[in-house]
Amino acid sequence: MIELLKPSSLPTKGKTPLMMEIPVNPATSPYLVTAAGKSKLIWIPESSGKIKAGVRTSDRVEINLAITNEVALVGKNNQWGNVHELTENGLAKALDHLRFYGIDDFEVLVGSEGLPFVTELSVVECTWLNGSGFAVVLPKDRDFVGVMFTVGKGYMAVVHNPSRGIAVLRST
Repeated sequence: MIELLKPSSLPTKGKTPLMMEIPVNPATSPYLVTAAGKSKLIWIPESSGKIKAGVRTSDRVEINLAITNEVALVGKNNQWGNVHELTENGLAKALDHLRFYGIDDFEVLVGSEGLPFVTELSVVECTWLNGSGFAVVLPKDRDFVGVMFTVGKGYMAVVHNPSRGIAVLRST
């Protein structure tokens, strides 16, 4: 499966923990992390160098789309400039947004419906985007965006730079 975030794993001894603390660069806030309870995701506005994220054992298939929805919602509400229409003009604006932050090696993630226009960028089909009306533009190097950890029998997501590293194109 194509991931929104960089795949990695964290070793555990025995049982899968409910949460884990990991080091982060305070300059990459805000952070969007998985929660261990009913809420799938929570925002952490800032950090002094460490954050805690919940380890989830269910809904693994749905988490990439949940992250995309959340980044689009908060990005639009906070006027980050990372949410645009699913058009050629919207893609150009998304690329400008990412270039502003020094990103110049892009990948466009799409569902099975693809893009409604032609682009020379790398376009990758992701089943988790099927029928969503979204395309996601992000760096090929997912280190800039965050990490999806396998933790024992669960997983944990830590998104850093969501305002700078993820641009969402939405159909109207």
